[in-house]
Amino acid sequence: MQYLLEQLPRRLSNQVPAGPCGGDITETWSVEICGHLITTSRIIHVSPAAVAYFVNVPVDITVPCGGVPAIRRLDYTNGQTAPLYD
Repeated sequence: MQYLLEQLPRRLSNQVPAGPCGGDITETWSVEICGHLITTSRIIHVSPAAVAYFVNVPVDITVPCGGVPAIRRLDYTNGQTAPLYD
């Protein structure tokens, strides 16, 4: 009897550390056939995301007394996705 990996029950471990900081994910497949447990697994190494940086940073300015502009939000990105917001 032949099984495709997609047909087997799969247990997925947690990613540590989780998220964009990278880490390892372990996938494990197991099936019991005629009283025998067959198991295989693989490790997926997730690389950290690129370092983020600010975009459209305002330049230094000189203003008269009382002319300080309102604080504006700065966007940032890691160059691989759309700008991120806090």
